Formats: sequence, structure tokens, C-alpha cells
Amino acid sequence: MPVAKMFPTKIFIDQRRGSLALNAQLLREIEDLAELDEGGIKWSRKNYLNGFTSYGSANELHKTSSTFAGLKEWIDSRVLRYAKDLDLDLGRGKLEMSNCWANVMFEHSQHSWHIHPLAVISGTYYVSLPEGSPAIKFEDPRLPFFMHTPPRK
Repeated sequence: MPVAKMFPTKIFIDQRRGSLALNAQLLREIEDLAELDEGGIKWSRKNYLNGFTSYGSANELHKTSSTFAGLKEWIDSRVLRYAKDLDLDLGRGKLEMSNCWANVMFEHSQHSWHIHPLAVISGTYYVSLPEGSPAIKFEDPRLPFFMHTPPRK
């Protein structure tokens, strides 16, 4: 019996980072945000144990920071390449970053499994990773719908 791929998931991985200058400035702004964003600090204490996120307070950083706007340009160019690889018919439309927030994970913090409803494409940009950090883990979003399979070899 032939096997057909019906619902493959293509994940775009670009290990080339933005410029060192961009990353250095992003890191400075994220550190400032983690120290000064009272709403984010409060939200994180309750919802993001042992870490900081601006998700609940400042989730459009590309609209308030020229540095994050530069990151948006860099990401949008890669999303365009990814959309072409997916053979998306965008017509006259275009895909662009609409939300952007910062997460800071301290030792023993973790980012729980989640999905991004209504998102066409979601992504993560790592500004800095400590030595020995675990890799990102992708899970099939169909699992919560009881469409489970045994582990693969």
C-alpha cells in the first residue's frame, strides 16, 4: 500500500542570526524592559514563574522600538521566503509580524506547551542562549484532540 503525506508540517529554521549590533541592542532593551515594565513584572510573577515576559503588557514591541522594528524587517524577509516554500497564495496580501514580545527565562524556568490560535505563521528569535540550554521542542498540535501515536524510532 503506498503511503502519502497528507498533513506534513514544514518548519523553517534559519540559524543565521541578525547582526551582532542588532542582538546587542535587543538584549539591552529586553534587560531594561524586564527591569522597568511593572505590568510585565506583575503579570510574569503570576503567569511565568521564574521568568519575565512582556506578553501581557507590551506585545507590539516592533511598534514602539526602532530596534524591534529592525528585527521585524529581518523576520518579515524570512517569512516571505518561508511562505513561498509553503506555496501560499497570498494574492495581493502579505504576511508580516503583527505581535512581538520578549521572554526572559532564568534558570529552572520553562515555557509551557501552547499554540497560537488564528496565527498563520509563528516564530521565535533567540537573542541569547546560555551554554547548555535545551533546544526548542515542537509538538504536534493535534495531540490535544486525542490523535496520539506511539513514540517513533
